Order: sequence, then C-alpha cells, then structure tokens
Amino acid sequence: QEQKTMDGAEEFFFHLARGSAEFVIWCLVGFAVGFLGLFGGVILGTQVRRMLRKEPFSGGNDPGVGLSMMPMVTAPGAAVLSGGACAVSLFLDYDRWLVCGQLNIAMLSVLALLAISNYLW
Repeated sequence: QEQKTMDGAEEFFFHLARGSAEFVIWCLVGFAVGFLGLFGGVILGTQVRRMLRKEPFSGGNDPGVGLSMMPMVTAPGAAVLSGGACAVSLFLDYDRWLVCGQLNIAMLSVLALLAISNYLW
C-alpha cells in the first residue's frame, strides 16, 4: 500500500490552520481567566472575611463594587498576554501547553489574590 504524505504547501497550510486555531483558543482561555479571576477572588474574599470573623462589607463600602469594573480591562489584557505567549511559542517551537498554561495559572492567581487582598483590611 502506498502511504499518502503531505507536500510542502499542504503542510504549510495545515500548520497555519492549526496554529491559528490554537491562538484563538488560548486568547479565549486568557479572556476567561481575566474575567473570572477577579470574580472568583471576590467570592473567595467574602468567605475569607467571614472566616476571620470580621463584619461583612455593605453597600458602597464593598470592594466588589469597585472591582466589578476591572474585568473590562483585565479580560482583554489577559487575552492579549495569553495569545501573545501562544504566538511566541508557535514561532519558537515551545510547548504551548506549558508556556500558556503556566502564564494563565499565574494570571488567575494574581487576579484572585488582588481581589482577596481587598477584603482583608
């Protein structure tokens, strides 16, 4: 039996399509991290405040009110960082799961800790 192999143009367009799909997926993952990181931190922050037996915030004093506008900045920013890391790892032939995964975990942690820290004082 004869095995079919890709010629140069087919291989180029295959890698272009695969790289483009990975780029879009990592941008969406970054967007979700930027959006959900703060909201998850606000939810955890209220629980941490309750565990520390401090009185809960109410009304305009709640840091969640101010933090609710930040995902308009953090979500696109995280998407750009995640997509940029994917693009760089595509060009340098690094493992995208390792590079983009670690970056998104770090962004999620920083955003959640930022939100939690507002509930500790």
